[in-house]
Formats: sequence, structure tokens, C-alpha cells
Amino acid sequence: MSLKKKHILNKLLDIYNSNACGFHLYEEPKIIFIHLSKCGGTSIHKVLSESYRETDRNKINLEKLAEDFYNYFSFAVVRNIYSKALSQYNHEVYQKMHSYDFDAWLKIVSENKVIECPNCRSDYSNAYNELSQKIFTTIDGINFLTYVGRFENMKQTFSLLNKKFNVKKIPLANPSFYSYKRLSNNQIFIISKLFQSDIEYFKFYPIKENQKPFTQNLRIRMFFLKSYFYNIYKKVKNSLTKSGLN
Repeated sequence: MSLKKKHILNKLLDIYNSNACGFHLYEEPKIIFIHLSKCGGTSIHKVLSESYRETDRNKINLEKLAEDFYNYFSFAVVRNIYSKALSQYNHEVYQKMHSYDFDAWLKIVSENKVIECPNCRSDYSNAYNELSQKIFTTIDGINFLTYVGRFENMKQTFSLLNKKFNVKKIPLANPSFYSYKRLSNNQIFIISKLFQSDIEYFKFYPIKENQKPFTQNLRIRMFFLKSYFYNIYKKVKNSLTKSGLN
């Protein structure tokens, strides 16, 4: 489905001005890469820029880009939010942005605060932040990009880029150095509440060390079950209101 130019432009403006992701544009060939944090984007950006000239960010004409958007190959890579949260936290600690433990950091994220240091910044004060993903890849809940890859299957993404643009696969750059590696069930529950929309849209699931989903955790299961039936209730109520039966 093709979205109107004004919707595309508004979304590109929001992403461009968010400072929470990279916005990489190439004209020959026509590529737009939305570089989400801790999703292998540094490696992708490297291979693209080794093969093609990137447009200077300050010279990007977003109105013209929105007009011609569907002639570009636009893409992003997303990552399981539970893994992404761990990676983002460890990255910030490694960069000496703060010395919070994971629970304190998660509280800052949930309270929509900003973490700053002399050379780094993580802004969790708005919807366009380092952890959100759905908002960068959809307009009104509809995907507007040509392709959305998965960090968990980077082989597929590199295979597609190689096929379309003859770029090579390289090892992941900018890896996280994990000082904190495991999520407690309570931490999983908090992340599940914070990023419910992303989780439902991308079908992210928390994983135990033995790679089995946490589906046996009753608290988490009840949370999603409650959300599921509440959404049904809202739809039925809205439908009855419109028909004048409520």
C-alpha cells in the first residue's frame, strides 16, 4: 500500500530529528538505511559506504526524498527487545555513560528520562528513542519500508543486500561487552509492559538460557492475555458506539 507524500514526509522528519538512530542515504543506487541502535547497523553502514557514496546528512532534502520515496530501497533491522535492552544497557556502561545497575537503568527508561555524558546521550524522554523500533518502521501501524530485517537472522539481510547491491558480508562491528547478561522474570515483565506494542507487532519473545521461551511464567502470560482481551473489548465497544447500540 502506498502512503501519501505528507505521511512519508512527516515520518522522515520525525526519524531524522530524533537523534536516536542513523539516517543514511545513498543516491546511486537509491538506498535509505534507518540505522537502529544495537541492531548490527554499524556493520551494514560500513559495507554500504565502502561500496557507495553516502549523501551528506546536512544536504538531504527530505521533501524531495518523500516525493520519490518508493523509488528507493528503504530498510531497517530490528532486534528482539529483550536482547536489545541488555545490549543497549551494556553499551552505555561500557561507554562510561553511567554506572547504574540494570534495575536503576530500567527505571530511568520507564520514567522517560535522558542519560547524558560529555560525549554520549541516550534520550528515553519520547517515543523515538534508542530502544523503540516499531515507530521507526511503521506509519499508523503499517510498515512503510521496503524491507525490515532481523538481527537474529543477519545472514538473510546480508544475502539480500549482496543480491541487490553486491555488498559483502562482514563480521558484526561495534559489539556489546556484556557485564550484565541475564534478565530476571521481573525485569522481563517490566520490559514487556514498556514495549508491549513492539512486542506484539514484531512477535518478540523472551528467551531463557536454554533457548526456551518464558511462556511458562504465569505473570507474563496473564499480562498479554489481559491486553489481548482488553483490545477486543475496546473494538467491540467502539463498534457498538458507532452503530448506536451502546
